[in-house]
Amino acid sequence: MPELQLSSTLVIGLSDVVKALIIFMIIGGFKYGVKQLFEFLPKVFIGMRRRELTKIKKMRANRYEVQRQIAKESAYFTVFLASGAASLGLAMLVSSSIPSNAQLIAIIAVMAPVLIVEMFWLKQQAYVLELTKLAARLPPNFKSFRPKRPVPAYRVKLQKKRRKASSD
Repeated sequence: MPELQLSSTLVIGLSDVVKALIIFMIIGGFKYGVKQLFEFLPKVFIGMRRRELTKIKKMRANRYEVQRQIAKESAYFTVFLASGAASLGLAMLVSSSIPSNAQLIAIIAVMAPVLIVEMFWLKQQAYVLELTKLAARLPPNFKSFRPKRPVPAYRVKLQKKRRKASSD
């Protein structure tokens, strides 16, 4: 059995140190980037949720707008079903006319629009679900207007003074 001998002339050069530093910096930068990403992503999702809820709050009092959003979701679903059927037929035609090694790529390319339409539909569906849930909380005779604030007496005097000056 051969014995393992360590070389006594093991020399670490400057290029080895530089390579080790570069690798250490890449690993450290990756670790820092992942940490920053995990701190940043929740803020992004919270901001998206806040914007959606503000939009819903403004929209939920208008019954016509709620119905419009429901119709929009139905239209997205119809487009999803139609594009799915068309893509499935096109995928069958494509798969029979091209060589077998390129069939998977062709089918993915044909089905990609269906997945995009499905994402739009699912996003709208979640939005409509939240909108209808929050709109149902409002009482039947809810009016979304602000009550008129009383005008201070000094402003009324100034208005009368301006009107009198403009009529003279």
